[in-house]
Amino acid sequence: KERLGKPYEDKAGRVAEHHVLARRGGYMRGHVPVECAAALMAVDVQESTLKWVKCGIAKPNLDLYVSDYGEVLSYDDILLQAQDGVMQPDGQIIPVRSALIDEGYGNRTTEVRQFCMAQIMAGNGIFWPCKGRGGLQVKGNVTTSLKEVGSQQIMTYHFDDDGIKRSPYPHSL
Repeated sequence: KERLGKPYEDKAGRVAEHHVLARRGGYMRGHVPVECAAALMAVDVQESTLKWVKCGIAKPNLDLYVSDYGEVLSYDDILLQAQDGVMQPDGQIIPVRSALIDEGYGNRTTEVRQFCMAQIMAGNGIFWPCKGRGGLQVKGNVTTSLKEVGSQQIMTYHFDDDGIKRSPYPHSL
């Protein structure tokens, strides 16, 4: 009979490469294989770069298809990637309608919020700050809070990292 707690075990780290590769599609980079309801973008802020991914949300089942991904040095480059949108099989380009930018990289939180607020004020309100959190910090998969940016407030999205990392691979973990 165990009397002490067990050490933390990172279950998200158990996803094997073949599980990911089995989910890969056979379509060209920058495209999606189905008609999309919307195109989305996510940006992960690193110390000196910005990693991004663009996705299409399929009609009518809402499956998510990765269209393109990359790494850039500036927010101007992120704007260009968002403007490129996602190409459907019929050649129609779906513009990116919403983009989440991770504000969690240490000293770059204020910078992310300022960029997002500047885009909102310029009429390009598709960029929103977000932060992944785990455990008891987030009640539900997604929550929101208002954060100060100068004299303004911006909506920030908080995600349950643990829950979201498990959801694409329910039978693999």
